[in-house]
Amino acid sequence: MLLDAYDACGRVPAHLQAPLFLHALAAVLAPGGAVVANLFHGSAAARAACAAFAAALRAALGGAVHALRVCGHEDNLVLVAIKPMAAAAAAATGGRGGRGVAVGAAPLCARLELAAEAAAARMPSVEPPLLMSLRSNAETLHEV
Repeated sequence: MLLDAYDACGRVPAHLQAPLFLHALAAVLAPGGAVVANLFHGSAAARAACAAFAAALRAALGGAVHALRVCGHEDNLVLVAIKPMAAAAAAATGGRGGRGVAVGAAPLCARLELAAEAAAARMPSVEPPLLMSLRSNAETLHEV
């Protein structure tokens, strides 16, 4: 699920923060599915709003939330919240056991690298800037 999650004032819209929306989002995501939200992060108020939205996503999905600074657009932040896989599904794919298995930063960085390579293969004319952008952004990944 992709969300361009800020309004003209840089705030996360209220309807995207509503418990009803967050619960519905969690319900429609398959285990291992992700919410990717582009947020404004260029002021103290926006950073606080990003932290609150990350906490709301973490609570709704039950997994970790990671942040990517957007190189070249430092006033933006991309949150990546991944719904944990059930233990049986995780075991089948090499994950650890337990109630639910979240995707950590290293596998997420690897996915970004694969996405960069796949995009470059499809669009060779934009390969260098695309790879640079995806790799630069992947280097900023951290759990929030």
